[in-house]
Amino acid sequence: KEGLVAGALDLEIKWAGGHCFVAEFKDGAKMPTKEQRDMLNRLYRAGVPCGVYRTAQTLVAHLRALGCPFLFDAPAP
Repeated sequence: KEGLVAGALDLEIKWAGGHCFVAEFKDGAKMPTKEQRDMLNRLYRAGVPCGVYRTAQTLVAHLRALGCPFLFDAPAP
């Protein structure tokens, strides 16, 4: 299934302090399209953290390493 905009990536994640991360998910051995690779390269060259992920667990681990907070990590009231 193709997206609505060529090169558009799946997620843009923002958190306090002006932090941003852009992620693309791919199943199995699928690779990003040429347009997605071009977008990822432009973002990377502009200093925007970004990447391609095959599992949500890998993305969450990477975001945690960057200091992204998660609601389910918050202590109970």
